[in-house]
Amino acid sequence: MSSNTSVIRLLTQEDWIVWYNYIKSEAKARRIWRYVDPEETNPPVNTPPDLEYYTKERTLPASNTNQEGQDQPVPESEPSQTSSQTLPTTPATPSDSLEKFLAKTNTTGRWNAYKMAYEEYIRLDKGLTALNTLIHTTAGPNYQGFIDDMTNPHAMLKLLVNVAKPSDAQLR
Repeated sequence: MSSNTSVIRLLTQEDWIVWYNYIKSEAKARRIWRYVDPEETNPPVNTPPDLEYYTKERTLPASNTNQEGQDQPVPESEPSQTSSQTLPTTPATPSDSLEKFLAKTNTTGRWNAYKMAYEEYIRLDKGLTALNTLIHTTAGPNYQGFIDDMTNPHAMLKLLVNVAKPSDAQLR
């Protein structure tokens, strides 16, 4: 049984479409395309989850004060006006649903949520590292000088779009 061992390489502009589609399919298979898509101006950044944020004790605002100064429960369908001041923020602002989940769960549940977020961070990091290596090993000598010192696949692809992609007239 023979196997096709030819590697798709970006040696000239004529190789662009096949090479780019190869890189794109590899990124999509790793579920990291949104992190590396060169058409995105502000792609998401893979940052590790904040252990302190996930594991600290918290409560959702549970009451409002009525006219007599007594606390009254806030209906769940009503958004709390104080929630943005009392709920913590992290560099990557979590969704309201995550915040509500963390407020309602116990220490073990918060720890498990952190572990799941960390595992996702590691998965994405491995995918981004593999794509970085793939781009470096498949870009030919004409393009290596442009990306030699780069480690961000999004930045590399964005640069290669400007350097290696043929013009629209050439593509026709």
